Amino acid sequence: MIDPARPLPLYRQVEAELRRLLRSGKTPPGAMLPSEAELCRRFGVSRHTLRMAVGKLEDDRLIKRTAGRGTLVLDAAPRRRFYLDQSFTQQMADLGRKAASVVLLSEVGPATEEECAAADLAPGVAVFRLKRVRLGDGAPVGVQRLILPAEACPGIETVDFSAHSVYEVLASRFGIVVGAIRHTVSATLADAPTAALLEAPVGSPLLAVRTWTGSRRGALIECTSSLYRADQFEFSTTHHPPDAQRP
Repeated sequence: MIDPARPLPLYRQVEAELRRLLRSGKTPPGAMLPSEAELCRRFGVSRHTLRMAVGKLEDDRLIKRTAGRGTLVLDAAPRRRFYLDQSFTQQMADLGRKAASVVLLSEVGPATEEECAAADLAPGVAVFRLKRVRLGDGAPVGVQRLILPAEACPGIETVDFSAHSVYEVLASRFGIVVGAIRHTVSATLADAPTAALLEAPVGSPLLAVRTWTGSRRGALIECTSSLYRADQFEFSTTHHPPDAQRP
Protein backbone atom coordinates (compact mmCIF):
# COMPACT_ATOMS: atom_id res chain seq x y z
CA MET A 1 0.00 0.00 0.00
CA ILE A 2 1.52 3.30 -1.10
CA ASP A 3 1.25 5.95 1.62
CA PRO A 4 2.76 9.44 1.06
CA ALA A 5 2.71 10.01 4.85
CA ARG A 6 5.26 7.25 5.46
CA PRO A 7 8.92 8.30 5.93
CA LEU A 8 9.99 5.93 3.13
CA PRO A 9 10.23 7.71 -0.27
CA LEU A 10 7.41 6.97 -2.70
CA TYR A 11 9.65 5.29 -5.26
CA ARG A 12 10.95 2.94 -2.56
CA GLN A 13 7.39 2.02 -1.59
CA VAL A 14 6.58 1.31 -5.24
CA GLU A 15 9.78 -0.72 -5.56
CA ALA A 16 8.78 -2.82 -2.55
CA GLU A 17 5.33 -3.46 -4.05
CA LEU A 18 6.86 -4.49 -7.37
CA ARG A 19 9.24 -6.88 -5.62
CA ARG A 20 6.29 -8.42 -3.79
CA LEU A 21 4.53 -8.81 -7.14
CA LEU A 22 7.53 -10.64 -8.57
CA ARG A 23 7.79 -12.92 -5.53
CA SER A 24 4.07 -13.73 -5.64
CA GLY A 25 4.48 -15.77 -8.82
CA LYS A 26 1.77 -13.82 -10.64
CA THR A 27 4.43 -12.56 -13.05
CA PRO A 28 6.81 -15.54 -13.54
CA PRO A 29 10.09 -15.32 -15.49
CA GLY A 30 9.30 -14.65 -19.14
CA ALA A 31 6.10 -12.76 -18.37
CA MET A 32 5.67 -9.03 -18.97
CA LEU A 33 4.97 -6.48 -16.26
CA PRO A 34 1.85 -4.35 -16.67
CA SER A 35 2.36 -1.17 -18.69
CA GLU A 36 3.73 2.01 -17.11
CA ALA A 37 0.34 3.67 -17.41
CA GLU A 38 -1.38 0.79 -15.61
CA LEU A 39 1.21 0.67 -12.82
CA CYS A 40 1.00 4.44 -12.33
CA ARG A 41 -2.77 4.14 -11.93
CA ARG A 42 -2.43 1.16 -9.59
CA PHE A 43 0.05 2.89 -7.26
CA GLY A 44 -1.18 6.45 -7.70
CA VAL A 45 2.26 7.82 -8.56
CA SER A 46 3.85 9.80 -11.37
CA ARG A 47 5.63 8.19 -14.31
CA HIS A 48 8.94 9.58 -13.00
CA THR A 49 8.46 7.93 -9.59
CA LEU A 50 7.53 4.64 -11.22
CA ARG A 51 10.59 4.72 -13.47
CA MET A 52 12.87 5.27 -10.48
CA ALA A 53 11.38 2.18 -8.81
CA VAL A 54 11.58 0.08 -11.96
CA GLY A 55 15.18 1.19 -12.44
CA LYS A 56 16.16 -0.32 -9.09
CA LEU A 57 14.71 -3.70 -10.13
CA GLU A 58 16.50 -3.48 -13.46
CA ASP A 59 19.77 -2.75 -11.65
CA ASP A 60 19.27 -6.00 -9.74
CA ARG A 61 18.60 -7.86 -13.01
CA LEU A 62 15.11 -8.85 -11.93
CA ILE A 63 13.52 -7.26 -15.00
CA LYS A 64 14.59 -5.98 -18.42
CA ARG A 65 13.00 -3.11 -20.31
CA THR A 66 12.77 -3.87 -24.04
CA ALA A 67 11.99 -1.39 -26.79
CA GLY A 68 8.57 -1.94 -28.29
CA ARG A 69 7.66 -4.87 -26.03
CA GLY A 70 7.58 -3.59 -22.46
CA THR A 71 9.23 -4.87 -19.30
CA LEU A 72 10.26 -8.52 -19.18
CA VAL A 73 10.51 -10.46 -15.91
CA LEU A 74 13.84 -12.29 -15.62
CA ASP A 75 14.78 -15.43 -13.75
CA ALA A 76 16.02 -13.99 -10.45
CA ALA A 77 19.23 -15.30 -8.92
CA PRO A 78 19.79 -14.98 -5.16
CA ARG A 79 20.98 -11.47 -4.31
CA ARG A 80 23.19 -10.33 -1.45
CA ARG A 81 23.27 -6.61 -2.15
CA PHE A 82 22.27 -4.08 0.50
CA TYR A 83 21.06 -0.60 -0.40
CA LEU A 84 22.07 2.11 2.03
CA ASP A 85 18.81 4.03 1.53
CA GLN A 86 16.66 1.09 2.67
CA SER A 87 15.69 -0.09 6.12
CA PHE A 88 17.10 -3.41 7.31
CA THR A 89 13.62 -4.96 7.20
CA GLN A 90 13.19 -3.95 3.56
CA GLN A 91 16.68 -5.16 2.71
CA MET A 92 15.90 -8.61 4.08
CA ALA A 93 12.54 -8.69 2.28
CA ASP A 94 14.28 -7.90 -1.00
CA LEU A 95 16.65 -10.81 -0.38
CA GLY A 96 13.70 -13.09 0.32
CA ARG A 97 14.56 -13.37 4.00
CA LYS A 98 12.56 -12.74 7.14
CA ALA A 99 14.04 -9.97 9.29
CA ALA A 100 14.29 -10.29 13.05
CA SER A 101 16.44 -8.92 15.86
CA VAL A 102 17.91 -9.98 19.18
CA VAL A 103 18.04 -7.02 21.57
CA LEU A 104 21.23 -6.98 23.62
CA LEU A 105 20.79 -3.55 25.21
CA SER A 106 17.91 -1.08 25.49
CA GLU A 107 18.32 1.72 28.02
CA VAL A 108 18.33 5.46 28.69
CA GLY A 109 21.31 7.15 30.32
CA PRO A 110 23.72 10.10 30.10
CA ALA A 111 25.78 10.23 26.89
CA THR A 112 29.38 9.13 27.16
CA GLU A 113 32.27 11.16 25.74
CA GLU A 114 32.47 8.83 22.76
CA GLU A 115 28.73 9.15 22.08
CA CYS A 116 28.85 12.94 22.35
CA ALA A 117 31.68 13.04 19.81
CA ALA A 118 29.97 10.63 17.40
CA ALA A 119 26.59 12.37 17.46
CA ASP A 120 27.69 15.95 18.26
CA LEU A 121 25.73 15.96 21.52
CA ALA A 122 26.12 18.15 24.60
CA PRO A 123 27.95 16.47 27.52
CA GLY A 124 25.64 14.58 29.84
CA VAL A 125 22.53 14.76 27.64
CA ALA A 126 20.23 11.76 28.09
CA VAL A 127 20.32 9.28 25.21
CA PHE A 128 18.50 6.10 24.33
CA ARG A 129 20.88 3.24 23.53
CA LEU A 130 19.91 0.21 21.51
CA LYS A 131 22.19 -2.68 20.57
CA ARG A 132 20.83 -5.47 18.42
CA VAL A 133 21.98 -8.47 16.44
CA ARG A 134 20.08 -8.30 13.16
CA LEU A 135 18.95 -11.63 11.73
CA GLY A 136 17.90 -12.85 8.30
CA ASP A 137 15.96 -16.12 8.41
CA GLY A 138 17.39 -16.63 11.88
CA ALA A 139 21.06 -16.24 10.84
CA PRO A 140 23.18 -13.33 12.15
CA VAL A 141 23.60 -10.63 9.52
CA GLY A 142 24.93 -7.66 11.45
CA VAL A 143 25.43 -5.99 14.82
CA GLN A 144 23.99 -2.50 15.29
CA ARG A 145 24.49 0.09 18.02
CA LEU A 146 22.11 3.05 17.96
CA ILE A 147 21.83 6.19 20.06
CA LEU A 148 19.29 9.00 19.90
CA PRO A 149 18.36 11.95 22.14
CA ALA A 150 15.93 10.59 24.73
CA GLU A 151 14.13 13.90 25.25
CA ALA A 152 12.47 13.69 21.84
CA CYS A 153 10.92 10.26 22.44
CA PRO A 154 10.04 9.65 26.11
CA GLY A 155 9.40 6.02 26.95
CA ILE A 156 11.04 4.64 23.82
CA GLU A 157 13.06 2.25 25.98
CA THR A 158 9.82 0.32 26.68
CA VAL A 159 9.36 -0.59 22.99
CA ASP A 160 10.21 -4.14 21.99
CA PHE A 161 12.71 -3.54 19.20
CA SER A 162 13.14 -7.23 18.56
CA ALA A 163 10.05 -6.91 16.38
CA HIS A 164 9.76 -3.21 15.49
CA SER A 165 11.58 -0.83 13.14
CA VAL A 166 13.12 2.19 14.88
CA TYR A 167 12.11 4.54 12.03
CA GLU A 168 8.53 3.29 12.02
CA VAL A 169 8.25 3.73 15.80
CA LEU A 170 9.72 7.24 15.64
CA ALA A 171 7.23 8.21 12.92
CA SER A 172 4.10 6.55 14.30
CA ARG A 173 4.53 7.16 18.04
CA PHE A 174 6.53 10.36 18.20
CA GLY A 175 5.80 12.09 14.89
CA ILE A 176 9.50 12.21 13.99
CA VAL A 177 10.03 12.08 10.22
CA VAL A 178 13.40 11.43 8.60
CA GLY A 179 14.67 14.28 6.44
CA ALA A 180 18.21 13.19 5.58
CA ILE A 181 20.42 10.14 6.05
CA ARG A 182 24.21 10.23 5.77
CA HIS A 183 26.34 7.07 5.59
CA THR A 184 30.03 6.35 5.77
CA VAL A 185 31.34 2.87 4.94
CA SER A 186 34.73 1.51 5.91
CA ALA A 187 36.48 -1.81 6.48
CA THR A 188 37.43 -3.40 9.78
CA LEU A 189 38.18 -6.79 11.33
CA ALA A 190 36.01 -8.78 13.72
CA ASP A 191 37.15 -8.80 17.33
CA ALA A 192 36.27 -11.78 19.51
CA PRO A 193 32.92 -10.47 20.91
CA THR A 194 31.67 -9.33 17.49
CA ALA A 195 32.84 -12.53 15.80
CA ALA A 196 30.86 -14.56 18.33
CA LEU A 197 27.69 -12.55 17.68
CA LEU A 198 28.07 -12.87 13.90
CA GLU A 199 29.17 -16.52 14.04
CA ALA A 200 32.29 -15.55 12.08
CA PRO A 201 36.01 -16.23 12.63
CA VAL A 202 37.94 -13.74 14.73
CA GLY A 203 39.77 -11.35 12.41
CA SER A 204 37.37 -11.87 9.50
CA PRO A 205 36.65 -8.77 7.35
CA LEU A 206 33.63 -6.67 8.21
CA LEU A 207 31.86 -3.75 6.59
CA ALA A 208 31.50 -0.92 9.11
CA VAL A 209 28.62 1.44 8.33
CA ARG A 210 28.07 4.64 10.32
CA THR A 211 24.71 6.31 9.81
CA TRP A 212 23.65 9.81 10.84
CA THR A 213 19.93 10.53 10.47
CA GLY A 214 18.54 14.05 10.68
CA SER A 215 15.12 15.69 10.65
CA ARG A 216 13.87 17.97 7.89
CA ARG A 217 15.20 20.87 9.98
CA GLY A 218 18.62 19.29 10.29
CA ALA A 219 18.36 18.17 13.92
CA LEU A 220 19.82 14.81 14.92
CA ILE A 221 17.34 11.94 15.02
CA GLU A 222 19.68 9.02 15.54
CA CYS A 223 23.25 7.83 15.05
CA THR A 224 23.96 4.17 14.30
CA SER A 225 27.10 2.06 13.98
CA SER A 226 26.64 -1.25 12.15
CA LEU A 227 28.98 -4.16 11.42
CA TYR A 228 28.25 -6.67 8.63
CA ARG A 229 30.15 -9.73 7.39
CA ALA A 230 32.02 -8.63 4.26
CA ASP A 231 32.12 -12.19 2.90
CA GLN A 232 28.33 -12.28 2.65
CA PHE A 233 27.14 -8.78 1.72
CA GLU A 234 27.96 -5.77 -0.39
CA PHE A 235 26.47 -2.29 -0.23
CA SER A 236 25.08 -0.10 -2.96
CA THR A 237 23.52 3.34 -3.19
CA THR A 238 22.06 5.44 -5.99
CA HIS A 239 22.78 9.13 -6.53
CA HIS A 240 20.29 11.43 -8.22
CA PRO A 241 21.71 14.71 -9.62
CA PRO A 242 20.54 17.88 -7.79
CA ASP A 243 18.43 19.00 -10.74
CA ALA A 244 16.61 15.66 -11.06
CA GLN A 245 12.91 15.70 -10.28
CA ARG A 246 12.20 14.23 -6.85
CA PRO A 247 9.34 11.76 -6.26
